[in-house]
Order: sequence, then structure tokens, then C-alpha cells
Amino acid sequence: MKMTTYRKVIALIIALLVPIILLYSYSNQVSINVVKATIEDQNRNRLAFFMSQMDMMIDQLMKHSITASRDYSIMEYLNGRNNNEPLTQLQRHARIVDMLNMQTTTSAWSNQIILYLRDSKEVISTDYSAKYDAEEISGRELGKWSHESKLSFGIKDLLFSRIQQSDMPDLLVEVRFSDVNLKNMLNSLQQGEAREPFLYHPGLEPIINYSANYKLVTQTVAELERQQLPASGSLNISIAQQQYIVNYIRSESIGWYLVDIVPLESVFAPIHTSRNLFYISIGLLMALGVLATLLLYRNVQRPNNEFEYLFSSFNEMAEQIEELIDKVYSPIESC
Repeated sequence: MKMTTYRKVIALIIALLVPIILLYSYSNQVSINVVKATIEDQNRNRLAFFMSQMDMMIDQLMKHSITASRDYSIMEYLNGRNNNEPLTQLQRHARIVDMLNMQTTTSAWSNQIILYLRDSKEVISTDYSAKYDAEEISGRELGKWSHESKLSFGIKDLLFSRIQQSDMPDLLVEVRFSDVNLKNMLNSLQQGEAREPFLYHPGLEPIINYSANYKLVTQTVAELERQQLPASGSLNISIAQQQYIVNYIRSESIGWYLVDIVPLESVFAPIHTSRNLFYISIGLLMALGVLATLLLYRNVQRPNNEFEYLFSSFNEMAEQIEELIDKVYSPIESC
């Protein structure tokens, strides 16, 4: 076997393995794309369901505040302010506070309802620390949610609040709820999985759960700030040489985005493990094929020592026979 034959055998092995590698690479990429699309679709559905639950709770708080502002006890209190019956007014005030307490406790979220009487600059609320601030009230856009630090039961807290005009003239109603409610929902969304949900609004500090990776959230927010986000969607980002799928959906009520970060490595780890095992197996098959061809080439090109030993022994036997014949015929010739 010549060296060219050896090379042809190696080329044949490679020609057999290359199509297998190409077909597997294509199949592996198709699998990755299918899994990625499935994960994105599942995450979008999950976020949409979570957002619908959150918007439903917020809408419920708004309805409770509107219902409270229409209570007959408020009308009684407003009409009785000109009468000289302070005890009766005090009793009516107490009934309004009891009614507000009942409305706030019907929700699973911690919340407050505050009534502002603009003509008398009075405040009626379950929160004793609520004050009438004419400058703040006049600067607020009615019917729009705001997120800021406010005094709640004597403690500064980050709150969502919304002030709207009631059906009664000169009566404004404000509903508030704390970030704690949203953080608890984010915790339930995470559920110990390899994901990082948070609430995002351009230009504001994100709302995260209690066990969040703050560095990852901050870097993701920096990426989102560069984007013009539609109402919902997804994008792929790279942070610290790691790939992530970011899904988001905007709340119709408060205008914030619910964002969910999922690392691709955790999703595609089984596929990558299978791919690596396949490539290792192909490499071993290639090495074994080359080694087997090399051994075959050497054995055919250079015969085994048994044949050389046989030829040498045959030659020695022939020489011994020749010497024996010479010894036998030499005395005869001399006679």
C-alpha cells in the first residue's frame, strides 16, 4: 500500500463523518430555535397572566375608592357642616372612617383611601398622618398614577397613588398602595427559578423582589433605557459574556413594564451537553479511524518479522543441505 492510498482512506473517513457533523449541527440549531421560541412564548403568556392579575388588583382598589366616595355618610357629613351639631358631625366622621376601613380591608393588598374636602381643606382617612397639602394636590394630574416617597402611618414609604375627582363637588379621593404588594407578587413569580422579574419605568428606580440580583437588574435596565419599548415583546442581551432572554409587558393601569430575565445557559444546558458529547464522540471516531488506517498501512508496507525469520531459516537450511551433499560426494570423487 502506497502513501497515496493511506491518504485516500483518511479522506474517505473524513468524507463519511463531515455530512454527519453538518446534519447534526443543523438539527441542533433547529432544536435551539424551537426551544427558544417555546420559552419566549411561555414567558410571554406567564407575564401576561401575572400582569392581568396585577391590573385587576389595581382596578379593584380604584373601584373601592370610588365606591367609598359615593357613600351616603359622606353626603351627610358634607351637608351637616353648617349645623351647630359637633357631636353629630364627629359621629358621622367616625362612620366614614369605619367605612373606609371596611373598603381597604376587602382587598388582599395593603392600601389606603384618603378623602380631600377642597372647600374646607379637610382630610378624612384611615391614615392619621395624612395631611391636606394644597400645593401638592394642585400639582397632581388627576386620574394618573404616580410613584413617589410619601408619609404613610408616620413612616416614609414608596407608594403608588392616584387622585381623582369624585361625583361630589369639591371632593377628591386618593387611593394608595405600597411597593411591598408588588414585591410580594414578584417573589411569587420567581418561585425559586433561574429568572429575575422586576418592574421597570424609564427614568425611575426599578421595583425588585426581596432576593433579586441587583447588579443584573441594573445592567438590564441600562440596556432597556437604550430601547424604544413597545407594549410587549422580547429581546436578547449579553451581560458579562452571558446571554439572556428579556421578556416584557406594560401595565395598562400604572404604565410600568413587567420585565423577566431568563439566562439562556440554564435553558439550553441539556442541549449543549448533548452537543458536546456528540462532538467528543466524533473526535474519538476520527482518531480511531486514523490510528487503524496507520496500523494497516505499516503492516502492509512492512511485513511482519515472522516472514523474515522464515526466509532466513529456509536459506540456512539450503546452505546446510549443500554442505551435506559436498561432504558425501567429496570422498567418492577422490577415489
